[in-house]
Amino acid sequence: MSLKKIFGSKLRADILLEVFSNPEQDYHVRKLAAIVNGHSTNVSRELRMLEEIGILVNRKVGRKVIVSLKKDDPSIELFGRWIQEWKNPISRIKRYASKNNLSLRSVDRQDETGDSVLVILEGNDTPSDLEDCVDMINSDKQKPFLKALYVWVPSES
Repeated sequence: MSLKKIFGSKLRADILLEVFSNPEQDYHVRKLAAIVNGHSTNVSRELRMLEEIGILVNRKVGRKVIVSLKKDDPSIELFGRWIQEWKNPISRIKRYASKNNLSLRSVDRQDETGDSVLVILEGNDTPSDLEDCVDMINSDKQKPFLKALYVWVPSES
C-alpha cells in the first residue's frame, strides 16, 4: 500500500474514516458522496484509487457498482484501527500535548451523552496554537465537542 496515495486528499481521508467506521456496510457512490459531503465524480475517483491500492473491492448489483471494505486482510484491519485511533479527538489532543511538552491533567465529560469534553492541560510555556488545534478537532464534528483549558505553571528555577 502506498501511503502517499492513501493520504492524498481530505476527501479520501473522509471516505476511509467512513468505511472503516462501518466495515460491514456496502456503499453506492451517491450514498457515500452524501455521507462525506463530496461530489459524486470526486468520490468515484477516490474510490477507484482505493480499489487500486487494495483497500476496497467492488461488485455490480444490476447497473449499480457497490463498494465495500476488503475483508479478511490483517493489514487492512490493522490500518482501520489506526485510522480510527488517529481521528479520535482525545487521541489528537493527547498527541498535541505530548508534542508541546504539556501535561494532560484532566479529561472530563461535560454532559451525560459524552458529546462535550473539557480537557485541562498544564505546562510552563503557553502554547500559541492550542486554540487552532481545538478548532481543527471541533471542525470534524457537527457541533463543538472539545473545550480546552490551559493552566500555566511557573517553572522552578
